Amino acid sequence: MRSPSYPSIRPPAIPASRSDAPSATRPAAILAVLLTAALAACGPTQTEPVPPGPDPPQVGPPQLSHGGPGTEVAATVVLTQLDVEFDGSTHASSAWGYAAVQYTGVFGVLYFNLVINGAWRIQNLPFVSREGSGVLQTNGVAFDLGVAEGTDVTSVDAIAELSSDPLAQAPPGAAVTTAVGNQAVAIATGFSRKTIAFAPPAPALVGGAADGPKVGHSAFPNQEVGRSECVPAALSNSLRWLNATYGLGIADGNMSIAAMKALVKWGPTGAPQQWWSRKRSFFKDDIATTTIPKNSLDKVFEAVQNGCDVELRVNNHVVAVTGAQKLANGNYALDLTHDTVQGDDTKGTGAAGTQTVTWNAKTRKFSGAPWIEGQGPDLFVSECPKRRT
Repeated sequence: MRSPSYPSIRPPAIPASRSDAPSATRPAAILAVLLTAALAACGPTQTEPVPPGPDPPQVGPPQLSHGGPGTEVAATVVLTQLDVEFDGSTHASSAWGYAAVQYTGVFGVLYFNLVINGAWRIQNLPFVSREGSGVLQTNGVAFDLGVAEGTDVTSVDAIAELSSDPLAQAPPGAAVTTAVGNQAVAIATGFSRKTIAFAPPAPALVGGAADGPKVGHSAFPNQEVGRSECVPAALSNSLRWLNATYGLGIADGNMSIAAMKALVKWGPTGAPQQWWSRKRSFFKDDIATTTIPKNSLDKVFEAVQNGCDVELRVNNHVVAVTGAQKLANGNYALDLTHDTVQGDDTKGTGAAGTQTVTWNAKTRKFSGAPWIEGQGPDLFVSECPKRRT
């Protein structure tokens, strides 16, 4: 196999300041990224490497433009092409690319930018470091590869940057040819007699400057699930996070995916429409469960900020909102956590399972993944502990 070369990714100046690399059956290049951060108050930094794929490439020494000893924080980007399957509808070698960005979190907001074959595909997408400052974590971002569906992409010319401020233009520098792996996304609808619609990518995933504080949930569970199990899995993940965070004392057997299936009357093709109300009744002594108007992203943000779990139903699929940032243009960036390969428990818990997407305040639509592109929210469910320890 030809050894790929790697683009230098320019380091930002970052003030001190909360997911696994995707599996790839075709080898992908690991791009070197460097951040410059004052980490003296952050405690020790995790240094575990990205789990290698087959024949892992050797990453050369990165180039720093500034920063002193002890301020260099390594990060990586792995690029893949998505093979998508929704409810039996397949899109092999889709036009969707995927960037798994593994980085050390900071107190502030980071902005991810990616240029592919000369096109600025990801523009100032905020990362909220949901796992905390000084903690190694991953944000996944889907983007347009700029090819027709069915085109097998094995390499691209890439420039990437992770910065502490948004960029006014595409990151400069020489693009470097970089190997692209492939990655499966397989999701079946969570609701009886429904399907998940596939959408092609928008030409660019556009974020923007942060406006106000960021919010996020650290150590949020992301269990492996079977086909059509997104509803009981989302409920189980939520309960486990709330129970662990607030010491609610809920019995483990009452929080399992199997228990949630029985509770919501799940069937092999999914759950009924009132899935959340049955959980609300059963856990009413411990958790206050309410719905949020579907386009009230300000209230979604407030719920996460107040330490509540939020579940989102969109395009007949249910995920957890684990991070959020309001943007100066009125839009929002959200971190959404779910199992992206249903029915395959070999990927590792949480593998590639937290993705950063955007919501546009004018169109009231999401962008940033083949199951959410061009879709508006159908339902938000907020779950807050009634007591906190």
